[in-house]
Amino acid sequence: MDQIISFFKRVLMINAMALIFVTLMLVAPSALAAPQILGVIASNQSIPMLCANGVCAAELSTICLQRKRDDPEPGTVYQFDRPGSATLIVTAVDGKTSEFPAGDYVHVTSKRSYTAANVTLDMDTLKNLGGVKASLYIASQVSLVPNVVVGDPDPISEQERQYVTQSMRKAADRWVGGNQDKAVAAVIVNQLINTTPSKGRMDKIARRTIWDRTLGLENGNQPMTGLRKAAEILDACQFRVKVGRYFNLRSCLEVKNDSLISDINTRYWKGTEAGS
Repeated sequence: MDQIISFFKRVLMINAMALIFVTLMLVAPSALAAPQILGVIASNQSIPMLCANGVCAAELSTICLQRKRDDPEPGTVYQFDRPGSATLIVTAVDGKTSEFPAGDYVHVTSKRSYTAANVTLDMDTLKNLGGVKASLYIASQVSLVPNVVVGDPDPISEQERQYVTQSMRKAADRWVGGNQDKAVAAVIVNQLINTTPSKGRMDKIARRTIWDRTLGLENGNQPMTGLRKAAEILDACQFRVKVGRYFNLRSCLEVKNDSLISDINTRYWKGTEAGS
């Protein structure tokens, strides 16, 4: 009797292992396939890179240009779609600035699915370029393309890349360019995010003055509806940090940014044949 029970246990174990193997075989190709190309929401000013622990970093707001491809996992490596689409501005100790093609020096990865990308610059590289601080300027209609991965069962072809980064990215500006309130608010919220430390908390005075320090006199150059929406988001986050719903201001602003981008992306998908 014990031998029979042992036999059936072995059969069940073999069947279970076979099922796991088949499942992994079915899932693996999808996991390895190239994720979607992202569109960067351009800012009307340079984005400061905050430096700490040997690395300078800035966050970009991005949208998904291809609905049918998978969202990128956080940390997926990307590159700017063309030379000159992003400029690295290096400031020397005497205040003089120099400009370099950002793609030659920075490292770009997805940060929170398709809604944000992280751009980092090694501080040793910054010093070698003669700088003590850096910022990024993003041109209009810029895309981020995932790096090619060996063994990718569904890589992005050159034809697909050109179509998405040119035709689809241009079409996306109907939703992320111009004076649309949510797009303007997303740009401002992104500026606020890049003014906050990536870790830790800001003191009360820094939190209260972040709007004026970030935007300053540029307030009058932004459409009022977008400004109002961004101000409402900041006020809501200030309150949530005060009552302890969020540890710091940045984490709340990131959540609000992602919500804005998701709404913009939904309108974009509905208005185009996105996902090709």
